[in-house]
Amino acid sequence: MGSSIIEDKIFRSIYNCIRKYYDASASREIIFSFDASFFCGKFPGVNRNTLEAIFRLFWQRRILLHAHTFKDRSGPASDLLAKFPFNINDRITEVPHSIMEISIRFMMPPCFIIRVVLGEFIRSSNESFDPVALKGWMNAPHTIPNASLSKAALLAIEADEIASPLADAKKQWAVVMLVSKLDLPFIEEQGMRKLGYPKTPDILLPVPIGSGLLLLSWLAFGNFVSNWIESKALFGDIKTHERYLKNQYLTYYNRYDPLVAIMCRYGPGIVIYWFGFTKEILNFTESVMVVDSLPEHITMLTADE
Repeated sequence: MGSSIIEDKIFRSIYNCIRKYYDASASREIIFSFDASFFCGKFPGVNRNTLEAIFRLFWQRRILLHAHTFKDRSGPASDLLAKFPFNINDRITEVPHSIMEISIRFMMPPCFIIRVVLGEFIRSSNESFDPVALKGWMNAPHTIPNASLSKAALLAIEADEIASPLADAKKQWAVVMLVSKLDLPFIEEQGMRKLGYPKTPDILLPVPIGSGLLLLSWLAFGNFVSNWIESKALFGDIKTHERYLKNQYLTYYNRYDPLVAIMCRYGPGIVIYWFGFTKEILNFTESVMVVDSLPEHITMLTADE
């Protein structure tokens, strides 16, 4: 099965192998698909889901690196949008090119390409860009008021292993999986926001829980008291964990932290990276316990404890 918790040097070796493999690929048709047989053979000691999560991380970082070039109408976006001569009132004109063909040409995932096109479609109606409407269309492409674009969006979502709403759904799956296992009182993120909580973890535990588990043969936690749980359906490398630690996790902890320069609120908590993480992040802070699955032994603490 392989491990999901690896050393940073192994992570960097996998990441660089993915980069070289897809940059040198003679067949661009496969660049957005995870080659399981190759990478599992190359890294037999690493869990397949972990390898696939690192593959998605590679492409997500590439999207962030190049996304700004598509905001300039004189850049790649102008060439891209020229292939979509649509009108807001035109519900039947066929999209002239395959989304995958265009995606391969621009070396960006299909759902990124269709989001650029749909953003221009919104602007073509003389309306201001609405990210909420765009997100709604991507979640329900049949509601797009243009038959050809609706079909193109659906095909993009089905073909994209990286940037589609199906990838986002894995995050929701992780939270649902977590909640279903908790036989404890809790408040979900949506409920916390309705109650006016400012910084909201996925789950807040009104009664803190104590977690005793053996994470690895060489590392054991005693009773770690957790007031909240954050669920991440991704791989936690050092760079990713540092960003979340600064922007999320430390803001949940009830103390003043000079790193974020604010008073934080909920006390210590647990972060679950469902697809694994690098061992080095275990030593970052004592206020956040990092695991790759829900702790097996959970104890509800009483007021006396």
